[in-house]
Amino acid sequence: MRRRGGTKDPFNQSNYFDVTRGNLESLFDHQGDATMLEKLGGVEEIVRKLKVDVKRGLSEDYDSDVEHRRLDFGENVLPPRKYKSLIGLMWDAMKDLTLRILLVAALVSIALRTLFPDEEE
Repeated sequence: MRRRGGTKDPFNQSNYFDVTRGNLESLFDHQGDATMLEKLGGVEEIVRKLKVDVKRGLSEDYDSDVEHRRLDFGENVLPPRKYKSLIGLMWDAMKDLTLRILLVAALVSIALRTLFPDEEE
């Protein structure tokens, strides 16, 4: 396993690959701007730096390859999704004008029914 001396620069901390996580993240920060892609050498150069075969994918030593990627680039997982509480959902729903109008109409109807009940009851 080849290791290079580490440095504090977040764009230069890869230990195994010729491209860093910061370099790859910068591609997404500049979407639509081809200058960052060109600065990294284009698609073919990034594929070479990531040590990937475009037809076969990762190397045949899959476990070791995945472990190197995990160490240099982090876990490949989505962050846990934040769910809203029922109160939060109700609060968001109250931002809708139509729902507010219906709620006011319902309260007026209840108030009128309470103040002026039917004589049949």
